[in-house]
Amino acid sequence: MRQLTQAEMSIKAATMRSIVSAGGLEAAALFVRVGKSQLANYYNPNETECFVPVDVAMKLDELARYPH
Repeated sequence: MRQLTQAEMSIKAATMRSIVSAGGLEAAALFVRVGKSQLANYYNPNETECFVPVDVAMKLDELARYPH
């Protein structure tokens, strides 16, 4: 497994903050086009090839009411 770059770790951390701010995995999954498991993969540092798509990130930030 490869190491994430600092930028990639920042993306994953911001994704997690957006999901938490949006009410958690279950709440966020009701409003985006992916399910809870996929959302969790987006912030999991062990999923080194899986990052949140821009449209999902934008929706999460909208739900969180803060641009993480």
